Amino acid sequence: MPGQHDATLPDSALRILHVRCPADVDPQVYRLLLGLVAEVTPVVQALPPSALVADVSGSLRYFGRDPSDLARMIRTRALAR
Repeated sequence: MPGQHDATLPDSALRILHVRCPADVDPQVYRLLLGLVAEVTPVVQALPPSALVADVSGSLRYFGRDPSDLARMIRTRALAR
């Protein structure tokens, strides 16, 4: 049914992205990834040495995408850079 979410996940979980890099990621590349995600949402928390979480709640309407589309967009931009 349109407008309904999976009842097994809290609504807020649908808007949080967890991004992981390889454990041996270069620190400079990690900082670049943080900056790239910050271009999508200002609510980014680094989880050094190789992960981060980002709240994309405010970005959904701005970009006109759902969280999984934003995740794909971030991945595509990261690979392009």
